Amino acid sequence: MKYAHIDTDNYILGWYTPEIHSTIPTPKVGVEDRTWTLALQHHHNHITSGGVTSFVDLRTEDDLMAEVRGERDYCLEKEVDPIVTNPLRWADITPEKQNEWVDYRTALLDLTDQDGFPYNVTWPTTPE
Repeated sequence: MKYAHIDTDNYILGWYTPEIHSTIPTPKVGVEDRTWTLALQHHHNHITSGGVTSFVDLRTEDDLMAEVRGERDYCLEKEVDPIVTNPLRWADITPEKQNEWVDYRTALLDLTDQDGFPYNVTWPTTPE
């Protein structure tokens, strides 16, 4: 038997086992080894009084928006800018490929205008 040490909202603060720990903090919820293994594998951070674990996303909408914008900005900086801001590289690709890069850049900038933003974002495909 393993034990989840929990806070007042049943969020898991840590895992304990009598084989290793001489004291197990309270409040706690006991779980079978299989439940404990699955909880660790799936990064579960919440548990019911009955021992059912789950993952609860604690990020706010502002956090999610910042994450999407950060990833988008990274793509612009590391993928798009080295090509479109370098006149020699830009001149070396075909007009069709240039259009693909322009469309990709525009799609990245328009991510925040998607209906599902920030919860459901469809990322554009990077040109080859």
